[in-house]
Amino acid sequence: MNKIRIASAIASKHGVTLYLEDGKVLNLPSDSWKTKAILDEVLGPLARHKVVTIDLDKFSVESAIEKKTNGVIRFFKRAIGALIGGSRESELSSTTSPVAVEAAAPAQEELVAVVKTKNGDKEIPGVQKLARQMEHAAYNGNAKGLQKFMERIAKVVDQRGHTVQELLTFMERGDLPIADDGSIVAYKILTSTKEAGVFVDGHTKRVRQKLGSRVSMNPKLVDPSRRTQCSAGLHVARRGYLRGFPGDVITLIKIGPEDVIAVPNGEPDKMRVAAYHIVANLPAEVHSILRNNQPMTVNATAAKILADVVAGNHVGILEYVRIGEDRAEKITNREAKHQAPAPAPFKNGETKALDDAKTLTPKEIRSQAQAAKAEKPAKKVAPKKTPPAAPANDNRDAKIARALQLVAEGNLSMRAIERETGVPARTIGRVLKNK
Repeated sequence: MNKIRIASAIASKHGVTLYLEDGKVLNLPSDSWKTKAILDEVLGPLARHKVVTIDLDKFSVESAIEKKTNGVIRFFKRAIGALIGGSRESELSSTTSPVAVEAAAPAQEELVAVVKTKNGDKEIPGVQKLARQMEHAAYNGNAKGLQKFMERIAKVVDQRGHTVQELLTFMERGDLPIADDGSIVAYKILTSTKEAGVFVDGHTKRVRQKLGSRVSMNPKLVDPSRRTQCSAGLHVARRGYLRGFPGDVITLIKIGPEDVIAVPNGEPDKMRVAAYHIVANLPAEVHSILRNNQPMTVNATAAKILADVVAGNHVGILEYVRIGEDRAEKITNREAKHQAPAPAPFKNGETKALDDAKTLTPKEIRSQAQAAKAEKPAKKVAPKKTPPAAPANDNRDAKIARALQLVAEGNLSMRAIERETGVPARTIGRVLKNK
């Protein structure tokens, strides 16, 4: 437990400062779930000039996710030996030949997720890289996507541990939240054609695709080497890669975590995958925002599109585009047999990019404090005292008999007899009078 006693708080545009009873100060950022959760608990008592005791351990994002997933995801921290060159201690120990290490950095901590599966618990190390996504899930009170993502990762972590770690690196600086079905939401730049609504890839100009296309290739044809910057595979990107990439169409795509094959070393803004589904075509006014590496959700329409994509309120799979064994030489486009009608757009409000999070303003905090102060704390109702049960007749008669015996012996005063037997002197006198 990590208990503190808070005496007062001050809000500014930079965050919230808590003043503790022992004279210490605790600074909290304004865009953090932890800040929001702590203020929800302490503002009322502080507004009524009371000192508030809280346990900081209760306000960790990890504990919030554990609670939201009903324990399907649990977390623990462990020390890792960080070696020069960034190798993990576990990787070093698995090598078959001796490795010379010039020096070792101090031990570091990593966050490990333990995911409950049908085949037992699966550990996913390095999930501290998902700090933004976890913060988003906690702040919005919706961990469905994070849970599904972890469950999907858990199915492949034993076979593709390196790929999982590369994916987490890709997502570490990603700007888009995880979709509710556990898919990764990313960007794909394409080039328009003379045919309305039909686009082609920027490399071969041969892969025809459109909104609703599921583009895929045999995973064995995707280069798994993270040492290769540009190679065979379907290339997708996070926002940092969009600035200089050619193409006049920017789409949002969904990728299954299990379809990620490689993230190039030194260039984690892109990755090679085996499949993606085009779910949204972003309006032209958003392009310049993205190419300047700014969150697209400063645009209200883009924020609504993102909300629909995350919630699954988007076009389904209308066609399957399959790149053959000889890659771009044989491409098949096949319409999906069952095509659901396009859903009505903008049914899910707005969702912000991970770096366009809502922050608590001093005005909002003051308003919240005033509202909390105005609320009268519920009065504690004292439990009704149950009157002592009357002694049973036989027990009462026994006490009176004992009292009469003590009176007859004449060794104790009436008050002393009353104390010893619990029979009032008045009752003893009345019984003697009636004899």
